Amino acid sequence: MSVSGKYLAVTLDGVDLEDPMDWDVSEDSEAAERTSGSTGGYHDEDSGVLKATITINFVQDTTTGFYTEIAAGTVLTNLRLFRNAGDTNPAYLFPLARVQRSGQKVQVRGSITVPITAVNKRSYTRYQPSTPA
Repeated sequence: MSVSGKYLAVTLDGVDLEDPMDWDVSEDSEAAERTSGSTGGYHDEDSGVLKATITINFVQDTTTGFYTEIAAGTVLTNLRLFRNAGDTNPAYLFPLARVQRSGQKVQVRGSITVPITAVNKRSYTRYQPSTPA
């Protein structure tokens, strides 16, 4: 059994992106107020707009200087986040996502990383992990 994400992968339009170190997806649902007289003075709400915030950190190879650069404002198409590069289905599939934040992070006792934060544009799909055969 492996509990590590050591085989994670990130693809964009079917192309593997270089050196993803980690990815994270946080899903939020805005509250749609529905408290009314029929709720007897008690609070009631429904789920409203669903938003996924995607954070990906890429590692820069300092020997070659190469790194994956994705600028803020970039629209990503067919972003797929895999738990394991060999999985049939990704953990998440975002047909469209917009990068809201990007940059570089440099540490003396660590690595040089290129973090990006993006949000979904419209619908996306979340897949459950596959059961091994």
